[in-house]
Amino acid sequence: MCGLNAIFAYGPVSPQVIRDEIITTRDYMVSRGPDGAGDWISADQRVGLGHRLLAIIDTSDAGRQPMAYDEGRLQLVFNGEIYNYRELVSILSARGHVLRSRSDSEVLLAGWREWGEALVDHIQGMYAFVIWDADRQGMFLARDPFGIKPLYIADDGQTLRIASQVKALLAGGGVSADPDHAGHAGYWVWGSVPEPHTLYRSIRAFPAGHSRWIARGGASHTRCFADLRERLLIAEQESATWSLAEVEARFREGLEQSVQRHLLADVPVGLFLSGGIDSGALAMVAGSQIPGRMKSLTLGFDVFKGSLEDETQMAAAIAARAGLTHLTYSVGASEFRAARAQLLHDMDQPSLDGVNTWLVSRAAREQGLKVALSGLGGDELLGGYPSFKQIPRLASILRPFHGGRQSIGRGVRQVTAPWLPFLTSGKYAGLLEYGTSEAGAYLLRRASFMPWELPTELPPEVRKQGLAEMLVNYEEQTRLPSGLSARGRISALEMTCYMRNQLLRDADWAGMAHGLEIRVPLLDLGLLAVASRADKTMLARITQHPAADAPKLGFTVPVANWVRGTASAKDHSRGLQRWMGIVHASACPGAQLKSGLPLLALWAPEMAQPGGVQSYMWRLWEAMRAQPSSARALSLNDGTTDLKVCHGSHHELMQGASGSRLIFLLRAWASRRHLVTVGHLHQAPVAWLFFRLGLIHRYVVTLHGIEAWKRLSRWHRAALRDATAVVVSTRYTQDVCTQENDLAGDNFHIIPLCAEQQVVQADASFSLSGSFPILFVARLASSERYKGLETLMQALVDLHQQGIKPTLHVVGDGDDRAQLEIEAATVLPANQVIFHGRLTDAALQAAYSSAAVFAMPSAKEGFGIVFLEAMRHGVPCIGGDHGGTPDVIRHGEDGFLVRYDDVAALAGHLAYLMQHPTERKRLGDQARQRFERDFTFERFQQRWQRLWQAL
Repeated sequence: MCGLNAIFAYGPVSPQVIRDEIITTRDYMVSRGPDGAGDWISADQRVGLGHRLLAIIDTSDAGRQPMAYDEGRLQLVFNGEIYNYRELVSILSARGHVLRSRSDSEVLLAGWREWGEALVDHIQGMYAFVIWDADRQGMFLARDPFGIKPLYIADDGQTLRIASQVKALLAGGGVSADPDHAGHAGYWVWGSVPEPHTLYRSIRAFPAGHSRWIARGGASHTRCFADLRERLLIAEQESATWSLAEVEARFREGLEQSVQRHLLADVPVGLFLSGGIDSGALAMVAGSQIPGRMKSLTLGFDVFKGSLEDETQMAAAIAARAGLTHLTYSVGASEFRAARAQLLHDMDQPSLDGVNTWLVSRAAREQGLKVALSGLGGDELLGGYPSFKQIPRLASILRPFHGGRQSIGRGVRQVTAPWLPFLTSGKYAGLLEYGTSEAGAYLLRRASFMPWELPTELPPEVRKQGLAEMLVNYEEQTRLPSGLSARGRISALEMTCYMRNQLLRDADWAGMAHGLEIRVPLLDLGLLAVASRADKTMLARITQHPAADAPKLGFTVPVANWVRGTASAKDHSRGLQRWMGIVHASACPGAQLKSGLPLLALWAPEMAQPGGVQSYMWRLWEAMRAQPSSARALSLNDGTTDLKVCHGSHHELMQGASGSRLIFLLRAWASRRHLVTVGHLHQAPVAWLFFRLGLIHRYVVTLHGIEAWKRLSRWHRAALRDATAVVVSTRYTQDVCTQENDLAGDNFHIIPLCAEQQVVQADASFSLSGSFPILFVARLASSERYKGLETLMQALVDLHQQGIKPTLHVVGDGDDRAQLEIEAATVLPANQVIFHGRLTDAALQAAYSSAAVFAMPSAKEGFGIVFLEAMRHGVPCIGGDHGGTPDVIRHGEDGFLVRYDDVAALAGHLAYLMQHPTERKRLGDQARQRFERDFTFERFQQRWQRLWQAL
């Protein structure tokens, strides 16, 4: 298994192939092929091929690709395995073809010379490949019948681009990233993007079981050489006269042959083992064929320990019976959190599933495996899902309503859909509209969201045009041949929809993210041909499965619990819905919809009161107003007049409740939005209530610092747990809040405060006095003695005793000012501590610009906007080493950090800065550069924009 890419500039005016694009596209897929890389470009630069190698069969250099044949007239790039290649070698050699390697890749080239486009009728395996034929001046591409191996194409009418990954095509730079609205709608309906769609209009999945020839000039034709729906019908017709004993004998032979072929490798082969029948049957057969030589792997989860979902004990028993070396890997929420960013990066197209396969593939690669067998496909082949009974039964019962599904069914759905989700699954609203046919009932059974349930904040072009296009394609794909049995019809639906679009795709990207080839022996055309009358019971019996009566299990992962930050299985669906949103936003960069942001509402307490909360809220308001969306500001404690006075612009969209909770709730309800940004922890339960009632779909909570540094009430904890995102200004706030409240923290995002966007010109008539003026700015409240002014004054006492006499300037007012002035006069000379009270904005800017150092050794600062103002003016800062200050000041780089009560350390840093003006200037310059890089309003706005877009 590997990664391939190709470019064919077939049009008369198409530009030549650029090698950099071939290399960039190829090397985006490095995890698919860590064992080697190659590229080839034709002499006329109209054709280019790239390949990443995962060496499994013939690991010598003879298997390298692109592979040339017939003196270079043929070139091949190939992803997959041809399991009958040894038989083909014998046939082709007997016909005079000379093969110089033991690679299955070369068989494709010789086979092309022998059979041409009929090559695909002779090969068995999982594959996607591209052959360039210089004699015929054309390109041939093909994909296996089940769609095990991916193949994506982008054709603009002049140039054909091909790759094994969607993101690789984008990385090459030659493909448009304009969104495919049908692909986005399909993701929200199915939990994966249905073929042929991707998230991008210009990129399509090449159909499984198809081949295409395209010649120079653009003439092309496509051939379907293996339609699973037709193959299922043929299998049913041919097996109709077999006795049960004959069915069992043929099925046993087919299974043993398929497993034997899938064990073919020049590297060790392992097995993914659950406690169910499919993988257990493979374990029994593979264990008998290569006794004592195979490793099996199972995932275990703390959440499931001791429950029916815990498959570890059964898997271990099966492995022991089969003679396998068994390994169990335990995974918890912390591991998931640590791996989540990488997992989402590896996901080629968004999928609700795949976490399980990614985790077990990582474990397999850590064991040195390059190949692992999977029981994937057993349920689809042998009727193992509940859908095989439920869907035909439902369609049969409701078929009399089929004629009225567009009128009666739609009317019932429109009436019941708004309130039914409060009682049960909202899908039941669509029973009469969709349940009257097997294709519609299958949609009801498998959909993550029904069409009317799509998030309303999605753009209209997704919810209407995109959805309509996707459903038209679904209707076409679900046309089944007449004569197919009920089981055959559901098997066809499961194989061509759920299995192909989600299970197989997940197995590919999740395995290849770790350079692991996942093989699926139960997906074999020979096995499919004899399995139409076999079932899971027969599979267990013929393989002597030790737990034939065990309930159906699989690699189930508690991702919904992890995302919600709880070990409970409660509200599982909400966790999955949140995970779908995270995946859609994070795993698909470049596919964001260009319809503007969702509407926003800002709920903020005391927006007219000075302080860090107010500063953050007004900066956030300014960032909101810059978006192409409508925002409304609501404050619980302020009055509308207060807000107008404080912030004149856009005041018509600001409303205060003057402390009335009832008024605030009514106004919040009236101005609810699809995405609500909650300005303070205290208002989070309101958003949580609205979310639970279905009045809003998503909400963001902003935490500022101290208010979140404690054990919160159950309502606040629930609000943070269910929040789409929680924004904090510092990592300290995130760490303390999550630890104190048992929150996972997956939905926490750090967006630090910024200084004001507009700076008032400094008052030229004002300046701080003294040869070394130290500035301290804070509210002088008795409740805020933790700011550290007392420590700072005591440090000046120490410096005074050493003969060092800086001047401390205190800016701010409050109920504690008089007492602090008395204390200062008691320990220091009158001219050494100057209390200025509140300064005008112009005078404050002058104070910052004339200060030698800014010092505030606070014990529990949430963030400290005063530090940012000092850094803006190039003033080095000294702050406390606790709370949020370390997120602002980097010790020794742009200032110093001290413990709140460490007078000696504070005095030492002040003395050092007085005695080393050059170092003081360096720190100040560093502080200014850091401010311009990290703490400007532009950076603040960009961070919030990215978050809103991701949600």
